[in-house]
Amino acid sequence: GYPPDFRYIQPDWRSKDLKKINFNRPSALREVMIRNGDGPKPVWAAEYGWISVPPAQLEHYKAPRPDGWDQSWGESVDAETQARYLRDGIERIRREWPWVGVINVWFLRPDPSLSANPANVTNYFSIVDQNFQPRPAYNLLKEYNQNRSSLAYTGWHPAAGLPALQTVGPGRLKLEFQGERAEMVLKGGQSLNKIGVRLDGQTERSLSVAALTRLTLTEGQDDKVHTLELSGLDAGAIEGFFISRDNHWAWLIVVSLLACSLLLLASGTRLTLLAANGLGRLAVWSLPRVRQGARVVRREFWPRRADWTPLAMAAALLLYYFAPPVPVAILGAVAFYPFCLIRPDWAVGLALLTAPLYLHPRNLRPGGTLEFTLTEVIIVELALAALVLGGVRVWSRRSAFSVPLLKDSARLLRPSSFLRSSAFIMVVLLVVATLSLLTPQADRLKEALREYRLVIVEPIALFGLALLFLRRRGSQGIAWLFDFLVVAGVAVAFGGLYQYLFHIKTATDLSPLGPNGAGQVVAAEGVTRVVSVYSHPDNLGLFLGRVIPVAVAFALFAPGGGGWQFWRWQSRRRQLYLLALVPLGATLVLSFSRGAWIGVGAALLAVIIAGRAWRWLAVYGVLGLGLLAALPFVKVERIASLFNFSGGSSGTRLYLWQSAIEMIRDHPLTGVGLDQFLYVYNPQYVNPLAWTERFTSHPHNLILDFWLRLGVLGLPVLAWLLWRFFSLVLARGVGQPAQASPAASLRQALGLGLFGSMIDFVVHGLVDNSFFVIDLAIIFCLSFAALEILRREAIEIERDKRAVVEIHKDKEKAV
Repeated sequence: GYPPDFRYIQPDWRSKDLKKINFNRPSALREVMIRNGDGPKPVWAAEYGWISVPPAQLEHYKAPRPDGWDQSWGESVDAETQARYLRDGIERIRREWPWVGVINVWFLRPDPSLSANPANVTNYFSIVDQNFQPRPAYNLLKEYNQNRSSLAYTGWHPAAGLPALQTVGPGRLKLEFQGERAEMVLKGGQSLNKIGVRLDGQTERSLSVAALTRLTLTEGQDDKVHTLELSGLDAGAIEGFFISRDNHWAWLIVVSLLACSLLLLASGTRLTLLAANGLGRLAVWSLPRVRQGARVVRREFWPRRADWTPLAMAAALLLYYFAPPVPVAILGAVAFYPFCLIRPDWAVGLALLTAPLYLHPRNLRPGGTLEFTLTEVIIVELALAALVLGGVRVWSRRSAFSVPLLKDSARLLRPSSFLRSSAFIMVVLLVVATLSLLTPQADRLKEALREYRLVIVEPIALFGLALLFLRRRGSQGIAWLFDFLVVAGVAVAFGGLYQYLFHIKTATDLSPLGPNGAGQVVAAEGVTRVVSVYSHPDNLGLFLGRVIPVAVAFALFAPGGGGWQFWRWQSRRRQLYLLALVPLGATLVLSFSRGAWIGVGAALLAVIIAGRAWRWLAVYGVLGLGLLAALPFVKVERIASLFNFSGGSSGTRLYLWQSAIEMIRDHPLTGVGLDQFLYVYNPQYVNPLAWTERFTSHPHNLILDFWLRLGVLGLPVLAWLLWRFFSLVLARGVGQPAQASPAASLRQALGLGLFGSMIDFVVHGLVDNSFFVIDLAIIFCLSFAALEILRREAIEIERDKRAVVEIHKDKEKAV
């Protein structure tokens, strides 16, 4: 509906739909081309036109549609306006956009299949009807072609094939143009001396000619149509013409700049004097107050830094994430760093808390892409803080000088031999992943390096940082880390529940949802599946599957009294964990991620059996049998298709595994590399029966995934990781307490929570993703760090007990 003389790039601010495309839009595209070195390339208008819906179909065209695509071609115009817009638009393009080469009017005549449905408004872009009867647009374009199409407008016009240049006699040419100046360029090798030039029938004048020069034929004319007659040369001697218009008001720019410079100089001098006077008065007034404030900070505020630092860290991260100006966001990231030196343990917890937001990074390059997630910023700054703290610790050992600000945190960096085993496994994983970077093709190495950074290096770095900064807190520190994980899960769960209740952004299951599609609920197989902050319900299920076993294990096995004592005040953390299971469980159900249901079910069963909670095993059995008995009566397609292995997602999964196995046969040693599955699978290995899953980026099986991403070495690394984890978590003193005490019960609850989370990793990972997603990799590596801390605490307690026993024996002997 916008006319061709609409001069704004964005639509009219009064328009309700700001996504409509107007005629001026190509000028913005042209600016992008020029910035990227494509200025010399011409642009063709492939489909150009306005829609003119007849009155009989106009009401149907304007009627609201459920999909929101009413009036999808913009406002309809009447037939006469359509004709005028088509002509005037061509005129504007020829006057102002010399870089446009071809304009294709869309379109001449509807084909029979289109005209058979008059309700299809696409018919009404045509300029003749089905019987070739002209519409007003056809007649006006025909008239324009006869009278105005031969004019040369502003810009460069090669002489070859120029309609405006006509031969009217031997050595005589005529050029019709619109503009104020006309210039001519001759080809090389010409022997002309003079030519005659006549403008609009005036007296002919002669001009000297030199080959390969730009000769001004006329200038200073009115901006209207002119006829230029040339004599004494042939059309073949001419290279082309420049037609242009002059800027008659350019002198005003110089005058305005001069006036602004004088005003700025005068006002700047005055402002400098006022500022100097004001700063002097401000210094006299503020210096005593600054001294008083420094004393307050030194005596009251600074000693309580451990209490207020977490709030400051949260404020700095919020500033980085939400501040619209990029410099302010960078300032927030920089402000976060000194707080990492004071409370590095909180930085570890915040990295875990923000892990689900990996699909929503902060872009620091307006108009481009320079994205960093909150978690990545935290890990990098915490790693730099660890280096500084380590350097301060070494310095304080060699010097009598110590820094109170860093002294307490620096003590956390003393090396301990008990960390070497798990750290060694993580180093092996890092080395194998590094070797896998040799596999991808050069044009896909960028994707592999990105996954290497976000999924391998940074989670492993966070593993080491968690060991450094949480190990002295022992099981209490791990329980505190669990709090961050459960809070993150509850926040994600409430986001999904809000989507479900208010139907935020629906999309079909076949939509290629990516980071830009994150947050859309998915309608599939008769149900509405929530996604919360993720791009797919299965990603939501994967995350909740890591969180729910942790919350259940803590609620069941953490110390705080059993029976009625459970509701006493000292058990409030267990109560909160139990309450957290309500939104977590509801969101898990609404995700309709069947792999997550099975994974969480297996994880809870494993936790109950490992914790020897036989009463809860009976409850689990009753509930499980009830659900199995209800399955035949459930008519929801999403649930019923779970048992359909010939079609649906279950059958598609089998075809996907077959394709992954074929991929392994072709690349048995090296695999295909990190984040390369999609680029190899889609063009070469996709099964036609699994066409709906052609955009998947992983094989939906942890064994196949580790093999294809890391090569054949990925399998022993995976087996080693799982063996090490389960052997530690089920060791006496961690998942199985060596003695009855609150500390032992807490370690058992934490160990069983980690055990259940890893069971979900294995079970759900057999049919979906497992490790190679940012939030899952972070949880996996932090689980290893937490388990090592719990194991070491159990060893130290056992060692202390033996030492006490030995002391008592020595005293008895002495007596």
